[in-house]
Order: sequence, then C-alpha cells, then structure tokens
Amino acid sequence: MANESAGERDVEREFKVDELFFSTTDTKGIILYGNEVFTRIAGYEFSELVGKPHNIIRHSDVPRCVFKLVWDYLEAGKTVSGYVKNKAKDGSYYWVLAILMPCRDGYLSIRLKPSSELFTTVQGVYKSLLELENNLEASGASRKDAIAASTDKLLEVLTSVGFADYDEFMTTALVAEMKARDELSLVVAHGSKATSGKLKELYDKCHNLDEQLALLCDKVSAYYPINNDIIEKAGSILETADSVREMSLGALNLVGIQEKGGNGEVGGRNVDMTKRTRILKKYLNEIMFAVQASKLKVEMTKFFINEVAGGGAGNEKDLQHNIDLLVESCASSSKDISANFQRYILRIQIALQAFE
Repeated sequence: MANESAGERDVEREFKVDELFFSTTDTKGIILYGNEVFTRIAGYEFSELVGKPHNIIRHSDVPRCVFKLVWDYLEAGKTVSGYVKNKAKDGSYYWVLAILMPCRDGYLSIRLKPSSELFTTVQGVYKSLLELENNLEASGASRKDAIAASTDKLLEVLTSVGFADYDEFMTTALVAEMKARDELSLVVAHGSKATSGKLKELYDKCHNLDEQLALLCDKVSAYYPINNDIIEKAGSILETADSVREMSLGALNLVGIQEKGGNGEVGGRNVDMTKRTRILKKYLNEIMFAVQASKLKVEMTKFFINEVAGGGAGNEKDLQHNIDLLVESCASSSKDISANFQRYILRIQIALQAFE
C-alpha cells in the first residue's frame, strides 16, 4: 500500500528475472558501490547513492522486525536472506530477495527478482506484521517493544507452518527463488562479453565453478528425504565438493588472494532421536543454504564481469576492486563448502544412526 506522505506510489518498477544486482556498504550501512542494474532500478545516478545510507531505498511496507533480523545476523558475522520491498527515487517500488553477508569492506548485498509461490505468501505475512507494529506504536508502545512483538509473531507464524526457525525459512526461500528463476529465465546464457585477457579468464573460471555448484545443488537435494541411501550418496557429493574447492582456489589465485581456513570437528553423538532429527534437518539446511548462496554469488560475479566488459559504471579502480571483492566472496564460500563437507557428512551419518 502506497504511503503518499513518504513519497511512495503504488507503481511497480519492473526488471527482468535474469537480472542480478548488488551493492556494498560499510559497517554502518553507508553505500560504497552499486552496479548498473541497481542504480537503474533504484532510479538514481551512481553519484546520488554513494555515501548515502542504504535506507535511502527503504519502503514503509516492510516491517521493521525484518531489518532487525537482518542486522542481528550481519552483526553476528552471519549471512542472511530475506524478502524486501524497496522504494525507487520516483516513489515506485520493487521487490527483491536479498542475500546479505559480511565482506572486507563491510557488507555485501546481492538481489534477485522473487517469483516463487512462497513470495506471494510472504507479502501477506508482512502486511499483518506491519499492522501489528503500527497498532502497538499507536497505542503507546515503544518502537523497540513493537519490533520485539512483531519478531515474536513472525517466528510464531513460521513455526505454525512447519519451519523450525528463521534459518530454515530463509533456506527454503532461497532454494524456491533460485529454482523459480531457473525455470522462468532458464538462467539466460548470456556468455562472456569479455573476449580476452583477465576478465575472460576470470569469467570462464566462474562459469566452470557455477556448473559444479549446480551439480552440487542437485546432489544435495537428494539429501532431503531422510532415508538410509543418503549415506551412499555422500561419496559422490564429496567428489563434486572437491571439484568446487579446486575451482574456487583457481579463482582466488587469479586475483591474488591466498587460501586460509580449515575443517571443523565432529560432535554430538549422544543425543535422543528427536534431537537427532532436528540436527539432521539443521545440517541439511545449512548445506543447501551455503551451496545456493555460493551459486548466486558466482552468477552475480559473472553478471558483473559482463557489465564491466561492456563499460560498467564507476572508474577502473572501483570496478576492479568490486570484481575482486565478488570473486573473493564467492570463491571463499565455495571453498568453505568443500572444507566443511566432511564434517557435515559425518554429522549427518551420526544423526542417521537413529533411523537404522
């Protein structure tokens, strides 16, 4: 619903389902960079956005509890995903599914156009949460208390439809939107606009990594039915994960970033069957979210490389810096998937012992 006092209009700003855009901010949410699609959809010039708070595009239809959740995750050093309605400069709106994560500059946000059935449901939930917040504040409650109440209500709604927590919901949402995007756009194979040099080499490495992550997504999907043949599939998935790691390291090396990090330890053997079930589901969701998030980062990197090759917005130094930042983010997360996969597989095997 348009809030005219906030300069909002009930007009949707269109963009294509195969388009991706990103922005980076410092740790206070001040915009450092945004790609061409972002500036076009937001309706601003590049110079009008840089140095401004990211809430310059905030729409009043989004419950404040959503932003509170996002900041809670980011400040804890975690990646988070959520549906957001944004306001363009002319007051029109556009919906996105955003995935936000810490990066070396502060925070990185990648957005895609939502098109799943889940998205339709979420809009109704947001409307009720916003109404709750507004009614509580109108009756004298503080904004902090109103946000706390709507956060509790959101988690209550998620639990009532079968989600254990927000983590499980955002994994389901990301998987649903990536699948819907694939089906609607067939993830249009634009191909590399860079015909030679470092950009072409980097695009090709990202493309190969993208294909391996797609394969890994398919294999991880087979984990969702809880049955005993899951363990037999582990070997095949680990092989693909190793390929992902090798390709991600190749991309990292290309931009001069050194490998770092290691494996975790396995634990939690002595738990009851109910807890094992919850743990198994949690691990499966963590794996799927990590893989889908990495795939989206790689697709964003390819998309941005093509923008740069076509004369993207910003000076050469900014463009190169943001290519490096995207490569570092997608390659590092892909490497982490492989590094942690053995730990996940072993934990899943332990949880599955209860079903034997």
